[in-house]
Amino acid sequence: MIDSRIAAEYLLALAKSRKIYLSATQLHKLLFIIYGVCLANEVGGDTPIFDETPQAWPYGPVFPKVQKVNRDADYDPDSERYKDLRNFQRIFENVLNRFGGISAKALSDWSHKEGSPWYQTTKRVNFKWSDQIDNNAIKLYFQGKKTNQVNG
Repeated sequence: MIDSRIAAEYLLALAKSRKIYLSATQLHKLLFIIYGVCLANEVGGDTPIFDETPQAWPYGPVFPKVQKVNRDADYDPDSERYKDLRNFQRIFENVLNRFGGISAKALSDWSHKEGSPWYQTTKRVNFKWSDQIDNNAIKLYFQGKKTNQVNG
């Protein structure tokens, strides 16, 4: 599994190389899409790509450790620091190319849609903010290609 902070840095580096600025909300939602795509496509079997499971926060799925990542740092996508991500480079690039230009609001709205893993989590009995979003719910959701409904 890959440290979610390293994945966030790598995504920010790729975005910067394409002159795309990602807000904190966009960063979390794109990481969530990468996480879901990898589970759905069984890139790592049933093993999640990141070392932490996304949590349900008010604005959608969040990877808490990523909150500490400096989004303004000058990360280099070719750095050896990201060598463990080379096998996933195409997924990162595809997600960034497809969703990197979508507004934070549109991505947040998409993550809140009825039936989404975030929505399912927030409707559970005894739910509280920061509950983990179930990996199986994420996998099934992304296998249904719900990302096609993201627009903005």
